[in-house]
Formats: sequence, C-alpha cells, structure tokens
Amino acid sequence: MGKHSFGEQIVQVVLMLILFLLVVRSAGLSRQIQGTSRVINYAGIVRGCSQRVVKRELCGETSDDLIAYLDAILKELREGGDTYQLTSLPDPAYQEGLSRQETQWNTLKKEIAAVRSGEGDAAKAALLSESESYYDLCNETVSQAEQYSEGLIRSSATLWWFLILDLLLQTVIILHRTVIATRVFHRNILMEQKTYLDSLTGVYNRRCYDDLLHELGQGEAYSVIFIDLDHLKLVNDTYGHDAGDRYIQHSVKFIQAQFRTTDMMFRLGGDEFLLYLKGCSGEVALRLISKAWDAVAQDASLGHSCSFSYGICAVGAAEQKSLKEAVHEADQAMYRFKKAHGDAREI
Repeated sequence: MGKHSFGEQIVQVVLMLILFLLVVRSAGLSRQIQGTSRVINYAGIVRGCSQRVVKRELCGETSDDLIAYLDAILKELREGGDTYQLTSLPDPAYQEGLSRQETQWNTLKKEIAAVRSGEGDAAKAALLSESESYYDLCNETVSQAEQYSEGLIRSSATLWWFLILDLLLQTVIILHRTVIATRVFHRNILMEQKTYLDSLTGVYNRRCYDDLLHELGQGEAYSVIFIDLDHLKLVNDTYGHDAGDRYIQHSVKFIQAQFRTTDMMFRLGGDEFLLYLKGCSGEVALRLISKAWDAVAQDASLGHSCSFSYGICAVGAAEQKSLKEAVHEADQAMYRFKKAHGDAREI
C-alpha cells in the first residue's frame, strides 16, 4: 500500500503541474481570443470606413481625417500597437490577405487623388471599381481573422476538456486516498479499542486506567466505586476457569445495566473493577450500585450464587483530591464492606 500511495503522490504532482500549465495556456488563449475579437472589430471598421471615404470623395468632400485614421488602423493591424490595442495575428493566411488589402488601399488612395485632381468621370468610375475590389479584400481579411479566432476557440475548448480530465483524475486519486485514509483511521480505532478494552468483558482495561489517571477528575465532581467480585478463586477451583470467566461477564453485565453509557468501567485486575461516574453524587452512586448488587445476588442463572463487594468515594468539584486518592479510599471502603458482609458465603 505504501508503494501505491507514493505512486499516487507522484501522479498527483504531475497532474498538478499539468493543471498549472493548462491554466497558464488557457489564460493565454483567453487573451488571444480577446485580442482577435478587437482585430476582427477594427478590420470591419476599415471595411466600412473605407466605403465612406469613397462616398465622400465621389461627392466632392475631402476625407483626409478618415484616410489618416484608416492608415493608422491598418498599420496597427499589421504590426500591433497600443493606440487601438490591436495585436498582430500570427496567421499566414490573414497576414497575406492584410498585405494585399494594404496594397489595394494604396491603389485606392491614388484613385482618390485622381478624382481630386479633376480627371472627370473616368477617374470616378475607376475609384468606384477599386472600392468594390477593396471591399471584397476587406471581407476576406475579416473572414480570415474570424477563422483564426474560431481556431483559438476550438483550442480553448479542447484545453478545457483536458482541464476537466485532469481535475477528474485528481478527484479520483483524492477519493481513493481518502478511502484508504478512512480505512486506516478505522483500523487504528479498532487497534486502539483492542489496546484499551478488556477482551473478556469489553470494559476499559488497566492500561486505559493508567493512561487516564491524571486526566479524569480534574475540576469536576465525580464518584468512584471500587468493586471486587466475591469467591472468584473458589468458582475457578470448583467449576473451572470457563465458569470463572462466565461469572465475571455475568457480573459486569448486571452492573453496567444500572449505569449510564457515559459512565466508565475499568477492569483493574482479575476480579477488581472500578466505576468512574462523572457528575454523580455519593447518594446516587450508592443507590445504583445497590440495585446492581441486588440484581447480581438474586440471579441464579449460572447455577451458583454470585456477589461482589464495593466501596464508594464521592469527590466534589472544589476538593483537592486526586483520582488515585479517591480510588484508594473506595478500595478501603470496599474492604470494610467485604468484612461486614462476609467473604465466606456459600456458593
């Protein structure tokens, strides 16, 4: 799994690099498409404005301002520039068409000069004819710019498909690694449970108690109940260790049934258990453990009597008493209980 994880990391790094390059390229294409749109727009302006120049010249009006305007646009269409923010399209067909258009434009300006010099109807007819040819050339140039723009748009669309594919692949890898991480997380939880849970009873074990000893009982009221099962050795000797295990499980089940799911029960040794009851007073703890004691004593399903001894220590939130001290007091109280009730009951 480690090799697969490392391989996925390498693939993901490569995909991230590809994604970065695709985004950069996409941004560049976007700028090119915007620039081409301006070129198409101004190439259309040249087409329309040139016809206006011819119309005005045929009517005897000079159009030097429009001619200068068109000269500047054509120059910027060919070379690029900042005045109209135009770019020079790197398309051979477009550049060739633009070159022929500029040549025709120069011819058209000569015909305009001939009309202005008063060469008569023949000059006007020649100007009109040249303007028709020039209009067709302008159409071709605009069309070539549009075709170039369409090529950029197709490239951009293809680029976006690659971007989507790259993101999908990265998503698949992330999901796969998430699934693996989730499995590892659950496995670690199970391992932790095995580490902190008693295999026989399912309650917390001594290791868990030792790890939590300095965390529980800090600044909160609680009660602890120390429990010692009666006659476990006698049950083991008389009925066998399997019967002893059933005795332990049986007692733990009846005890836990009386308490909250949030109350913590630890198995400290073979027949010793501890209950940690957060926010529970001594009176409530006594009532609950007494009910558990009655339930265990009254059940005869194992074929022999069962019982346990217990001791309680209640600690207030403001008391300066450690959990270890409280457990020791509960342990002493348990021994007093065992002595008072007798540890030699018949089984």
